[in-house]
Amino acid sequence: MVDADMALNKDRCVLEVVDRALSSVIDDAVIEGERLLELKQLMGASWSPLAENVDLELGGDEARDLVANFLDITPPQDVIVRVRPWKRLDDLPYKIHTNRELLLMLSGAKPLAVFSDDVPDNEEIELIPEESFSPYVQEGRFVKREFRYFIGLVNIRTVLYALKEEAWRIDAWLLMRKTADKAGWSEGFERMEGSLLGYEDWQNDIHIELMYRRQT
Repeated sequence: MVDADMALNKDRCVLEVVDRALSSVIDDAVIEGERLLELKQLMGASWSPLAENVDLELGGDEARDLVANFLDITPPQDVIVRVRPWKRLDDLPYKIHTNRELLLMLSGAKPLAVFSDDVPDNEEIELIPEESFSPYVQEGRFVKREFRYFIGLVNIRTVLYALKEEAWRIDAWLLMRKTADKAGWSEGFERMEGSLLGYEDWQNDIHIELMYRRQT
């Protein structure tokens, strides 16, 4: 789905725990007020990149200390803690699927995931977590499809994963994109894409309100 209002707020940040094997956020928390001051103190010099609205990833003892202080979970051994600026999407009454795709698909809550990246792949940021998805494709739990297209001179590679029993969604998504390229993207396509990706109707309603209705 197209990102909605992405306005940032430096008075809050989001702490995310990412399971490295699943490439998925397994827990998160909005940090603000006195807790934000506490976080800055714990991170010390590591905090500085956030002043430029840059995501910061931490591992090892520093990551475990932050989880222990700010989240009520016992994380897997191999995790990354990501500290990023707060965005308005973080105030939604549901969690968006971004960075949670594999975890949601394994639970059966998400039938389709779609990833895109430039060709050749961006070496600095892995936008398509193929290594994490690969075992489930090999097992036959997921169906994988990919295609390429150009936006101007940029070659884009898109990879789609669907639950085996929901493989029809891949063709439906491709048809939707082909039609939208001819007719122009619209609220109807936005809602259709959300449904194909596994968002519920009430979640699509809120997303559409944020994208097309709300002015502030």
